[in-house]
Amino acid sequence: MFRAPKNFEKHQRMFFKMAPDQLCMYCDKHPFYSLPAGVRNYRTKAALAIMEDCAQSLTQNDRAYLAAYVKGTFSRGQIVVAPQMLNSFYIPLFEKPEFKSAPLTKAISEFVGFARAPMSPEKQRWLNEFVDNITPPARKATAFECGMENYRRNTCLFPH
Repeated sequence: MFRAPKNFEKHQRMFFKMAPDQLCMYCDKHPFYSLPAGVRNYRTKAALAIMEDCAQSLTQNDRAYLAAYVKGTFSRGQIVVAPQMLNSFYIPLFEKPEFKSAPLTKAISEFVGFARAPMSPEKQRWLNEFVDNITPPARKATAFECGMENYRRNTCLFPH
């Protein structure tokens, strides 16, 4: 039977209280210790889930802008993220009097802290899922638009 180490709960609480950038540096320094990596992954997923849940209350245009910002920011190598920029996307929610902003503010600060760490494949996958979940569904082309596209393709003198 597996028994957790004697200080497991103490270490777990310590990793949950650690700042995101410190936790990422600790995970890089100790790659074979799975507890801090698990806490980091849990905190990152929780922050993305809160941000995604709050994004569902935004308009389609705001969600599209947020998705484009996240996709554009994390697709290139140099990542410069500020909480003010992410807060600006969620302004319509912050202005509502019944909206409790503390969880979203904490999630954004967690996300920004983890965003500054090196990009791992699982973090890239989570970001892609976040973008896919908040983007509004694409509008399907009508029959007329499809017919016009075929007409242009068939009558164009210089096809690309």
